[in-house]
Amino acid sequence: MAGVPPALRALRREQLASYDFEALGFEAAALAGEAYLDLSASGRRVPVPDLLRGAQARILGLTLATSNPAHFPGLEVEDPRRS
Repeated sequence: MAGVPPALRALRREQLASYDFEALGFEAAALAGEAYLDLSASGRRVPVPDLLRGAQARILGLTLATSNPAHFPGLEVEDPRRS
């Protein structure tokens, strides 16, 4: 809940509780590590948490909602700020 003002935390918890969550496993971690190496070799730096989210989305075949699609090359993304 980093960045969520205390007055909104209960509401955010309630909203998040309506979603299904999948555990991050070895395959996602390995895929994120490979992406890190590939992107680093081409001079691009993407934060590790974004690489992990992207790897998990790829494994699960999900569209990723993000306002920073550049951090998720090769993935189907939807920018909620443009919807």
